[in-house]
Amino acid sequence: TAGVVTFESGAGASSPGTNPFVTDQFLADIADAAGQYNIVIPYFHMGVEYLGVPPSWAIAAAHGAIDAGATMVVTNHPHVIQGMEIYGGKPIIYSVGNFVFDQMFSVDTRQGLILEITVQGSRVVGIRTRGIEIEDFHQPRLMSGGEQAAIMDRFWRSTDRTAAGVAF
Repeated sequence: TAGVVTFESGAGASSPGTNPFVTDQFLADIADAAGQYNIVIPYFHMGVEYLGVPPSWAIAAAHGAIDAGATMVVTNHPHVIQGMEIYGGKPIIYSVGNFVFDQMFSVDTRQGLILEITVQGSRVVGIRTRGIEIEDFHQPRLMSGGEQAAIMDRFWRSTDRTAAGVAF
């Protein structure tokens, strides 16, 4: 069985929204989910808009999620694709970019990734990516092979920068 838990800064005691992005709370929620499901994937709405690499605090939060029992971590918010890392033998995808959005002002904000995750037991054993480009405001289109190569080049360059400690 799989559990997906989401976190964002929008919810509060008197305001609706998703689970609040409060470190002690999200770590406890992930640990609780890990006790109930064999696959736990936290999906965080976090990061800095338009930044091509994750900030150090987002990296620390993702690492904390893995340490708390997450199988893998996926984030978005920057509106651009960022890279990934393997931490504790588990994947962290830092930003999948946009999917259905109205930011038509740059190539980077019009692109995103679809993830196809393969699991066996309680482990992620494969991740396949499919690049998309948003056309005509809010209309995602699967990329062709050449377009896919360009978007993955940017993904891997961000991955290299993240691994080298180029975070903000």
